Amino acid sequence: MKYLLPSIIFLCLIACTRDQDDLTMPCTADCTTIKGRFVTLNNQGIEGIQLKLEYRNPQPVLGSRTTFIRETVTDSDGNYEMEFYANDDQLGSDAAGYFRVNVNADNLDENTFFRLTTSSGYAIHDLNRRDTTIDLSFYLPQKAWITVDLNNYAPIDGTDFFEVQTLYPFGLDIGSNPFLGSIYNTGFSGYGNFRAAGTSTTFDQVPIAVGENNVIRIHKRKNATTTATDTTIFIGPNNNLSLSFDY
Repeated sequence: MKYLLPSIIFLCLIACTRDQDDLTMPCTADCTTIKGRFVTLNNQGIEGIQLKLEYRNPQPVLGSRTTFIRETVTDSDGNYEMEFYANDDQLGSDAAGYFRVNVNADNLDENTFFRLTTSSGYAIHDLNRRDTTIDLSFYLPQKAWITVDLNNYAPIDGTDFFEVQTLYPFGLDIGSNPFLGSIYNTGFSGYGNFRAAGTSTTFDQVPIAVGENNVIRIHKRKNATTTATDTTIFIGPNNNLSLSFDY
């Protein structure tokens, strides 16, 4: 038993190991570039978003190892760029790990913007060659609120529910999002946060994206049937929208 504690300490240490950071090592040839732009309403650039590039190498026995490679901040027009040299063992489908871009948008007012969370990260798997450019651009919409009344809720059993959700363009530029008619991914609010608690419930701060088509989704379970009904509404800058739905 006297050897157990040192062994546990040793295992904890190796499970959290980190390679020598490469933050100060310049790339002079065969550079891989990760770049993009952060924008909000009306394509306005967002300054001060922090980005950090790392390489994660999961090791089942010794624990994962992480090398921090580059870090940067978006400029006054929302642009950023990171150049680095990918090692041989980091290229191709046989690479032991993967690259990851971590995004920190905590400098933005959460009452004004839909923010990427501090833990947001974007994995880059199977980087097949050097001397290539990867575009990671993002949209962080401006936030407003609508009022939603959920009326005549009469649950039969404990599985019934009645809630409102909102979905809107948000996050990574994916090229095409037919669901929202946008080039950006889908953000969402709700999913248990705005759920009827009585016969009539009013929510006066249901978040939506300004200047965008928002999907207002009524999600409910009634008579053992779950349904989701979507309504698409454009939310202008002078929003004063109030909606009402029956169970």
